[in-house]
Amino acid sequence: MLLCPGRGVLEAAVAFDAERALALWPGLDAAAVERHLDAAVRVCAGTHPATSGMPAGQRFRWLTAPRSTVVQTSPVHTGLTDDPDAVLQRLLTRMVLVP
Repeated sequence: MLLCPGRGVLEAAVAFDAERALALWPGLDAAAVERHLDAAVRVCAGTHPATSGMPAGQRFRWLTAPRSTVVQTSPVHTGLTDDPDAVLQRLLTRMVLVP
């Protein structure tokens, strides 16, 4: 997830390898995980009914609030960029798609 208020960007990039996850936890409800990840993407896009009227910063804080749930975010880190899309893809590759 990446929030860049100066550019009006709140986006999420998602990659879920159900086969790999099921190898680690055979009882996992992979479809539920996929639904939760899709919901996070829709919250970022502002198309989820629960958060559609919220400004981007509020939706970001809603997503990153610590909770006990199926999908949890890591702690929030700050930085500066001129290219939020490239940073989001680099983070996805480096933090999620690690071989």
